Amino acid sequence: MLKHWISLLDWDPGSLQGILRLGIEAFEQAQQGLVDENYKDLANKPTRVAFLSQKASLRTRLSFEVAVSLLRGQLIPLSLEEIGWGYRESIQDFAATLGLFVDAVVIRLRHHTELLELARWSTVPIINAMTDYCHPCQTLADVMTLEQEFGSYAGLRVAFVGHSAQEVCRSLAFAAAKFGFHLMISSPPEFCLDADSIQLANQVNHHEAVTLIGDPVQAVEQADAIYTDSWIQTGLLEKEVEFRLTKLATYQVNEALLMHAPSHAILLHCMPMERGREITDSVAEGSQSRILKQAKNRIYAQKGILSFLLGKQLAIQPFPASSDTADSGQSCTP
Repeated sequence: MLKHWISLLDWDPGSLQGILRLGIEAFEQAQQGLVDENYKDLANKPTRVAFLSQKASLRTRLSFEVAVSLLRGQLIPLSLEEIGWGYRESIQDFAATLGLFVDAVVIRLRHHTELLELARWSTVPIINAMTDYCHPCQTLADVMTLEQEFGSYAGLRVAFVGHSAQEVCRSLAFAAAKFGFHLMISSPPEFCLDADSIQLANQVNHHEAVTLIGDPVQAVEQADAIYTDSWIQTGLLEKEVEFRLTKLATYQVNEALLMHAPSHAILLHCMPMERGREITDSVAEGSQSRILKQAKNRIYAQKGILSFLLGKQLAIQPFPASSDTADSGQSCTP
């Protein structure tokens, strides 16, 4: 049965753990200087993956490009504007055509409803590279970072501080329910994750995976990880920007806030970040930050997703002794 990567809620915990394990194994192989060979899909042909995006993309585009190359495949970037997405032909016909040429489609859309429509008609796996509703690729890398840092994500307490009414926090809420950690959200009411999403997360296993804590200091006091996201999106009017900055000012992740967190707590941010707004430069560059490690994990998390969806079987061979392309194994903590 064809399976898409649309939302973490679509997957059972066992399958999610299997996909995560594939990503962690890929990371460990890179750390050991190993390279995988002979990645072929079930039809024994090279894997071709289309990449389409309506939004600017740095980490998502690069991490998928590297992940597909590690699978001995080819990423084919397509401009949605150039192909006429939304006006030239129906989504049904787009889906049918894409299925003739590629084995999977990675797509980053503004509207989640359009992604669901594409998946409805697609004959190949659709991978959600972010919509206005959720960002499951980012979140898998986040959970992978938690696993690496603490040995297990189960039972951890993650505090999300700031503007939570966004796709990243929604995916984190779903991940908390599926993977078994606890998400504590601290946001002003105007910028808090919607009640429907919290209810969806909390009803997964009939227990409270997500709670709201108004005071950011209280939220971080027992946190194993502190997560924040950008406050300002491109295109906002100046009046809206000023309103957000006023309402969110006390939710900045800074040294004063981290003083209330346990010494072992790590700091996460999905990036891009605006230093001096939702996070200070000293914290982003500090010893507790795992922001760059989190970003690099996107490669291996996405390799795991692709491997699972396309039925890959891994074969491992060491790099030649003279190769200088192996992962150095050095920490990428900023």
